[in-house]
Amino acid sequence: MGKILDFAAQLLERRGVDDPNHWIIRLLGRQNKTGHVVTADSALAQSAVFACVRVISETVASLPLMIYRRRKDGGKDVADGHWLYPLLHDSPNNFQTAVEFREMQVAHTALRGNAYSFIQRSNGGQVLQIIPLHPDHVTPEFKKDSDMNEVIYKYSDGKGQQDTFTQDQCWHLKGLSSDGLVGLSPISLAANTIGLAMSAEDHGIAYYRNGAKTSGIVKHPGTLKEDAHARLKTSVQDALSGDNKFKIIVLENGMDWVNVGMSATDSQYLETRNFQVQEIARLFRVPCILIGHPDTTTTYASAEQMMMSFVVHCIRPWLVRIEQSINKTLLSPKERGRYFAEFKLDALLRGDTATRYQAYASAITNRWMSPNEVRALENMNPRPGGDTYENPNTSSTQGTQEELPLDETGTQNATE
Repeated sequence: MGKILDFAAQLLERRGVDDPNHWIIRLLGRQNKTGHVVTADSALAQSAVFACVRVISETVASLPLMIYRRRKDGGKDVADGHWLYPLLHDSPNNFQTAVEFREMQVAHTALRGNAYSFIQRSNGGQVLQIIPLHPDHVTPEFKKDSDMNEVIYKYSDGKGQQDTFTQDQCWHLKGLSSDGLVGLSPISLAANTIGLAMSAEDHGIAYYRNGAKTSGIVKHPGTLKEDAHARLKTSVQDALSGDNKFKIIVLENGMDWVNVGMSATDSQYLETRNFQVQEIARLFRVPCILIGHPDTTTTYASAEQMMMSFVVHCIRPWLVRIEQSINKTLLSPKERGRYFAEFKLDALLRGDTATRYQAYASAITNRWMSPNEVRALENMNPRPGGDTYENPNTSSTQGTQEELPLDETGTQNATE
């Protein structure tokens, strides 16, 4: 541990960080009450943590990310000719696809609270590449004498090379923050919860390594001399450990073996492990069933609502966070009035298509929604005449081209 602290001190001096706790926590992890040092990397070794991060990052990364152009009528068109479109939709750099980049970006934020990327721009300010940076190597801080209006990012590649990036050069995606500058690390905040899961796993490994046997006492009716006591203790320990733990123990002179300690059942070991999985899932707001953990309360009917809750309460905040970060960082102030980034969420809602269309039909028939309001909810552009609140089954204009009802694909059908 002394060598590690010396190494951390050298990094502190080289990186010019005044607060020792800053880099010690980031390099060595946060000590918790279980005795385990929990870092983002060590936490990933817990299957529940890995599964939660994987579900969130893969779900967000798999959704198409589009650049849209605003229309005067309130609609939008895909701006596939915009220079930012291929970077976000296809590939942000020379070595990653858009899915790979966003998956890593979300994973960094979910584990460490922050994700950083270097923005390579042309002389005219256009983004050419977006290159990811490891969060552990980046330190954001307010620029001196800037009245907290400008942030700089100090980056070290771990080999002694240090650079300083401006806000225009660094895309910083952050989660929940206490100062608005740096996102809080969920892993550090939940160090005790994850550390307890690690301890339970260690206990299980030690338990089965010992042949699923606890410690015990050898009872002897008489009194043993010191050398006989030492030999007996050594022989029993040798018989119960290593490759000999399944061999027979021979006890002489009326000696008896008594188990001491609690079995896995007595200590509610399985219940403890199950509860820790639920705690970790709660930390990431991921339903247990999505990470392969059985949930006896979930039925087929409630599974649909559970998936909707996952989309609304877990995935949607991630999408809004990324969309607003793109609009603020990658688009110029002039472009923000005309262009914006948005995920297409249709794919996650396809399983509930029939129910949605039935609700839309009822809303249009009862005249509390117009066809264009329905089309907006389905990420579709408005159509001429679609702003009227009329019952398509009774309206006198039903037979005209502008007022024909929509089928489930959003096209107009003539009445039979």
